[in-house]
Amino acid sequence: MRRVTLLMAAALPAVAVALRLHNASLFVQDIERSMAFYTLLGFKDTHRFTVDRARAAWLSPPQPEDAARIELIELPKNLVKPEEDGDDVEAKPKGVPDFRFGQSHLAFDISDVARAWVPEAPRLAGYLRKLNDMSERKFQKSISLMEPPAQMMFGQEVWETAVIRDPDGVRIELMTYDATLEHQMRTWKTADEAEAEGAEEAAEAEAEAEAEA
Repeated sequence: MRRVTLLMAAALPAVAVALRLHNASLFVQDIERSMAFYTLLGFKDTHRFTVDRARAAWLSPPQPEDAARIELIELPKNLVKPEEDGDDVEAKPKGVPDFRFGQSHLAFDISDVARAWVPEAPRLAGYLRKLNDMSERKFQKSISLMEPPAQMMFGQEVWETAVIRDPDGVRIELMTYDATLEHQMRTWKTADEAEAEGAEEAAEAEAEAEAEA
């Protein structure tokens, strides 16, 4: 996986740590169609979750294990309307700046960086404060914080995330790993999986009815 090695400024701990590209996120129209397409390139869905009402998934390449992922976010169809429509649009899912499909944001795993900068929790909030101090010293500008730190569930994994914006408006998600839960949280199913599950339940019910007869 591509890594960027950062050397902390003199005012911060002088230690080289790895900042990792965690995922490149895309808005898509039909997540099942997109998941099927990326299987052509060897990607497999490893985490399914929702962002408010939007179905989402992480797709990972076969190797290496820590390679950057693709994140797919399906915009609910009732929220996608042409701009010239003029009708009122319902509240957009969290973190959705507009209704264009394609690039959503870049996400970086800063767990190691945050641990080096901020020894104690809450690390992400402390990291953002130090990042802002550096920005004000270097550029005389504060960082543009779009979403403050919040816990997010991605499959069984718990992460703390925040979103900042680069000078061109590109959304940058900063992520710190918290924990992996023992049990998988309930998530969404593809149409094929739901159909297969329904058929299996129907077969079990039929078998039980025959056994009771």
